[in-house]
Amino acid sequence: MFRETTPIKVYIFKDASYVSSVELFQIIFPYSNNYYAQWVRMNITKQPQELSCKGVDYIFFADAGIKPPQRIKGGKKRMDYLLTVVFAIQLCYQAKNFQSKNVKDFLLKLI
Repeated sequence: MFRETTPIKVYIFKDASYVSSVELFQIIFPYSNNYYAQWVRMNITKQPQELSCKGVDYIFFADAGIKPPQRIKGGKKRMDYLLTVVFAIQLCYQAKNFQSKNVKDFLLKLI
């Protein structure tokens, strides 16, 4: 269910706004938790550099000096990224479902 008041936590680092990749995935695809690693590879890390660039569109929590929220799925830690708000909006456009539209509208208000 989409939470209207605060749909996703926003992190501030070096005067830029970021969102967690795990939180974004869980809101956009609430019933597909098993496909997170595949989604990250397809949409974040393995994209051509023109579409997503490490250090520009996303960073690791450790690089920002922020301790990531503890998320363990099946005894295995998930790799969590900080996505820029603009990049998160781009991923919401790709998802094309109701939840992603709501998150996109919320994120558009931030910029």
